[in-house]
Amino acid sequence: MTEIGSVLVIGNNVRHIVASAKRAGFYVVAADKYRDADLFLYADEVASLREAPALANEVDGIVLGSGYETYNIGGNILGNNPSRAKEVVDKRKLWKKLDNLGFVQPEIVKGLEEEELGVLKPRVGSGGSDSRIVYGNVFNGKKPGNEWILQSYVKGTPCSVCVISNEDSVAAVSVNRQLIGVKWLGQKNPLGYCGNLSPFLERLDELSNLGEEVVESLSLVGCNGVDIIMGDQLYVVEVNPRFQGSLDSIEMAYQTNLFHLHVKACQGERIERQNLRDYVVFSARGILFTEKGGVVKRDFLGHPNTMDVPLKDSKIEAGNPVISVVVSDYSEKKAMDKLKNLAGFFRETIFK
Repeated sequence: MTEIGSVLVIGNNVRHIVASAKRAGFYVVAADKYRDADLFLYADEVASLREAPALANEVDGIVLGSGYETYNIGGNILGNNPSRAKEVVDKRKLWKKLDNLGFVQPEIVKGLEEEELGVLKPRVGSGGSDSRIVYGNVFNGKKPGNEWILQSYVKGTPCSVCVISNEDSVAAVSVNRQLIGVKWLGQKNPLGYCGNLSPFLERLDELSNLGEEVVESLSLVGCNGVDIIMGDQLYVVEVNPRFQGSLDSIEMAYQTNLFHLHVKACQGERIERQNLRDYVVFSARGILFTEKGGVVKRDFLGHPNTMDVPLKDSKIEAGNPVISVVVSDYSEKKAMDKLKNLAGFFRETIFK
C-alpha cells in the first residue's frame, strides 16, 4: 500500500474537495476553473488546469473532480479509473447498463405526445445546467440523437446518495435532498442544481440501499454519488463517479471527513455503514447564481456562512454561480429559512 501524503485535485470547482483533504491532513495542490479566494486559503499550492499534467508525478495521488472524471492524466488516480468513469458519465451507456441490471429509471424515448413533458439532456454532462424540460416535440434547437437524449419526465423529490466503496465494501454515508431550480437562489433552469440539504430522512433506508446497490453494480471506487427522483417509485437519474457538491453539508451534518474515507476506500480498507439517523445537525448549502452579472465589490472571505468566495473586483458573467451559502440548525425548516434569508442578503450586497 502506497503511503499518501500529497494529492493533486483537479476539476471545474475543487474548493470543497481541497478543504476536506486539508482537514484530513494532506498536502494539497489544487487546479480548477474558478480559483476562488478560499481555494487559496485551503490549498498548499494552486495551479492552473494547464499546469496539472506536469504536476501529476510530483504527488502521491490524484483526485479527479467534476468535469475531469475522464481525464487521462496518468499518475496514481485515487478513485475511479478514467475509462471506468467514461462509461458512467455517458448517460446513454449508463441507462442501458442499469436497465439491463433491472434498476428503475425514467424511460429514454424517441418522441413525446403533444402535451407530454420530457427532459432533454446532453449525453455527457452534470449539474443539470444544459438539461431542459420540453413539451411535446418542441426542442428549441436541440434534438434527441447521438449527443442528446430524451427521457420521460418524472415528478418527485430530487435526492442524492453519497456512497463510499471498494471491492470489499459499499457504504452509504448520507442521503441528501437536492435543491434544483430554486428561484430564490437565482437558478433559472428548472433542472439546474443549486445546492442540497443533509440529511434527508424520508425513505432513508430505501434510498441508501438503492444508492449502495447502484454503486456496487457499477464496481465504483471511493466517493461516488447516485441521483434519484423519489416519486411513485425510486428512479435512478444519474451517477457521479466523483465527489459531489453535497460534500460540505454532509461533513457538517455528520461531523465526518469524506476525503479521509475516500482515501481509505481507494487503498482497499473496508468501510462500514454508520447509522444515517445519527446526524448532528441539518446542514444546507445553496449556490447563489447571478441574473445580470457584475463586479464583486465585497470581500466575504472568512464570513462563517460563505464558501466558494469570489475574489474582490472579479467579474461574474450573467447566469454564473457567485458564491455558496452554508447554514446549519437542529431543525430542517429553520436551516432552510436561514439559507433563504442569507441568500437574499448576499444577492443584495455582493455587487454593491
